[in-house]
Amino acid sequence: MDAEEEIACQFLVSQNLGGVKYEPEGYKTFPDFSLGGQAVGVEVRRLNQHYTQRNREQVGFEKAEFEILPPLYTMLREFGPSVDGECWHVTIDYRRPITWKRLRNRVRTALQTFKAQAARTDTILAISETLGIELSRSTKDHGVYFFPWVIADGNVGGNAAALVMENLRTCIEAKKSKVVPPIRNKYNAWWLVLVNNIDKNMESDFYQDTGRNFDPPLAHPFDRLIIVDYRNHLNWIEL
Repeated sequence: MDAEEEIACQFLVSQNLGGVKYEPEGYKTFPDFSLGGQAVGVEVRRLNQHYTQRNREQVGFEKAEFEILPPLYTMLREFGPSVDGECWHVTIDYRRPITWKRLRNRVRTALQTFKAQAARTDTILAISETLGIELSRSTKDHGVYFFPWVIADGNVGGNAAALVMENLRTCIEAKKSKVVPPIRNKYNAWWLVLVNNIDKNMESDFYQDTGRNFDPPLAHPFDRLIIVDYRNHLNWIEL
């Protein structure tokens, strides 16, 4: 199970509505869970923010993180250990659209130039319009020359309730609604459990009327739409 499925499983078990089975139809098939035998089929999805690319395709915010951060961390390690206790904190400030393949040589050259300087001071490396790297001298020796410190995602932010509204339609209609109709008759009912990775509070009265505020209304084949707090599976709301 992935992280969202683990949380959804805990939520389903807490409902005490019958046995919870993971991937009842087999590996990587629908539904993700069954509840009470063949009574309920449950699909699970992360409720996350999306970015609209130039081709109008919507992709999750995580795509940029997966593309940029792992190879950048690998590159930082290539600069080796701290030198006589000299270690630099690396703050990474990025925003979309961003492509690592186009930037990696610029990043490597900028870091090499910085390290080769006779005297080094805190600085900001403007790699591109979508990527900046701030270097600040660490007061602690972390054992490496460049130590990842802060990640700043320039596209994240805004009113949590509004962001949920903005991304719910994508998560429900574009990503999950197509999987149910062909196999609807296998189960008496279908649920969609969305694990909330947008709103860090899940305490707003906003949720009580969310499902009524869409214009046009949400179109989906699910009998129940449930949002679960990613930090606490006992904190959940039904739309």
